[in-house]
This record gives sequence, structure tokens and C-alpha cells, in this order.
Amino acid sequence: MKQINFFILVLFISTANAQQKDESLLISYTGQFNSLFGRGEEFRPYQAWLHIKGDQSLFTMKPLHSNAEQNNMMTVDLPIDSLFTVYKDMESNSLLFEFMDLDQRSHFYADTLYPMNWVITNEKKNINGVDCIKAVTLFKGREYIAWYDSLVQIPNGPWKLGGLPGLILEAYDKEENWHVVANNISNQADIDFSFHRSLMNKPIKGYAAYSADIKKIFSAIEGMMAAQQTGDCLTCETKSTLKINTWEPIY
Repeated sequence: MKQINFFILVLFISTANAQQKDESLLISYTGQFNSLFGRGEEFRPYQAWLHIKGDQSLFTMKPLHSNAEQNNMMTVDLPIDSLFTVYKDMESNSLLFEFMDLDQRSHFYADTLYPMNWVITNEKKNINGVDCIKAVTLFKGREYIAWYDSLVQIPNGPWKLGGLPGLILEAYDKEENWHVVANNISNQADIDFSFHRSLMNKPIKGYAAYSADIKKIFSAIEGMMAAQQTGDCLTCETKSTLKINTWEPIY
């Protein structure tokens, strides 16, 4: 298993177990993401935040620096995929995730809140002074491992993960292409979820529509590439193959 080192400077204890209904918490995570998942290794450091207020939460994940290197493969990677911004509303059993298209336009799609079936194990480990329990699930073709604090009875966690009897402090997929670890829990100033809540009152397309929209984008790119290749090429002996890569499967 790949070893991922995190420089976690802030130790914390479980202060969230006393959370009141309207109290706002901020859980900070550090982590890494392999943008070449399934094809190679290109790990980049990320910072992530989980804002929680009552039954609502917002998870965001941002790279700590830009990626200047370009690989030689003909690939299309969506820099801000369904992995990076997720809003949850447990009261209405709703989940929204953000997708940024190639023109950096924002789109929101709905998905099922906590559909994963967790297997809770007997394994335990200490994360920054907090004893955590290991749980495993298979979600959309990937196996995820989560370590949660059973004393903080908030069934939430990074990204779309949640539904465990405690707050998830560490999470990663089996291959560790994506890996985040909490390094601080603190109270925060009141967070405003009004924008995301307003989206709930609008027609929001589901995951099937997300898959269809992604396919349309890739089809358009393939068409443009095919037109470029047929230009003045009289003796072309090779053809470029466009590879489509998204974190979650496109059906």
C-alpha cells in the first residue's frame, strides 16, 4: 500500500460531540489526489474543508499548487470533477455536487445521500489523539476505507461519504489515489448555506444527466480532434486515441 505522508501540525480532541443544533463546525483535512488514477502517478497535495451546521454541510477540496507538467497521453481530465465540491442536507435527504466544465462554468447535479453500505470492523487507530474505528464500503465501483470517531456522533465526512455512527476523520480509496486526513476541528463563524439551499427549489438534474452531459462534452472534443487530424494529412500512419477519465463512472 502506498504510504502518504502528511505534515499535520495541529493536534485536536473531539470537541464536536457537544455540538448544538445550530452550531457551526469546521473540519480541515490535508490530502493528496492522483490525477492519473488508473494510468500512472501524478500526486498533488490538496487542502479540504468540511463545513457543518446542523443537518447541512459543504465539502470543498482545492489543490495547493497548479500542475505545470503535462503528460504525453491524449487524455481529457476534468480538473474539478464530482470529487471536489459536495453539499449535503440530511433533513431533506439531499446531496448536490458541483461540476466545472471545460469553460469553467459551474453546474450542480443531485445524487443519492449516503447510499453506501458500510462494513464496520474491529480495527482501531489513533488520529491526532482521537481513537477511530475503521469501516469499509464499495461505492460506484471503488472500495473506500474510512476511519471515524464514534464519540462525535455526526454521520458525516469528506466528499459524498457519510452515514456512519460518527464523524469521518480519514478516508481514502483502496488504491489511495485519493486520501484525506483531518488535522483540525474548530468552531467557526456562522456559515451561510442559502445559495445551496436555494438550488433545492430549482429543477436539479440527477446523476444520469451528469453522465449524459459528460458524454456530450467528450463527443464534442473527439469531433474537434478528428477534424484537426484530417486537415492536410495525406500519409498519416498513427491516430490519437482520446481517453476519458472521471473519478466516478460514467454510465
